[in-house]
Amino acid sequence: MSVPMLGQGRSKIISALELADPLTDLRHRSLLKNAFASSVFKHEAVRVFDDAWSRATFLEVLIASSTLLVEAVGMKMVPALRSSEMGVRLKGSARILELVKRVGGTTYITGHGARQYLHHQDFEDAGIQVEYMRYVTLPWSQSSGEFTPYVTGLDLVANVAPEERKEHLASAARFSGDLS
Repeated sequence: MSVPMLGQGRSKIISALELADPLTDLRHRSLLKNAFASSVFKHEAVRVFDDAWSRATFLEVLIASSTLLVEAVGMKMVPALRSSEMGVRLKGSARILELVKRVGGTTYITGHGARQYLHHQDFEDAGIQVEYMRYVTLPWSQSSGEFTPYVTGLDLVANVAPEERKEHLASAARFSGDLS
């Protein structure tokens, strides 16, 4: 599932993004309901989706989709910070470095795509370690049969009892260093 946006591009800030299709949430909800039709906890997964999409702006939807999923898995989330409210006017790698410094971070965990633009030496000079995600899947029973990783976190919510969800999260799903 993807969410087409109007005027997307590198120069557009996330808080200014708008949906290209105002029915995206309804289409995605229908897909999820069909995908989870025989899942034991399907109603909870759809509730998490609905709660996230009930927000007023797309930025609020993005934030809620993360925080509500984390809560549904049984974890606590620190309050979301908005970079737009932190007064950082830099771009790219320098922006990320400054944001990490502003929150007192000592480690920046990122996806593999950051390898293309992240200036590791700047982070190292600032005493901030860069770690890249190593995606580890710990299978759970899925209603569709054989385990399929990398679908959606809502699949975990739909198919696993609340008290067992955290067991499927890998505590060592990251590694240090440059990927080059």
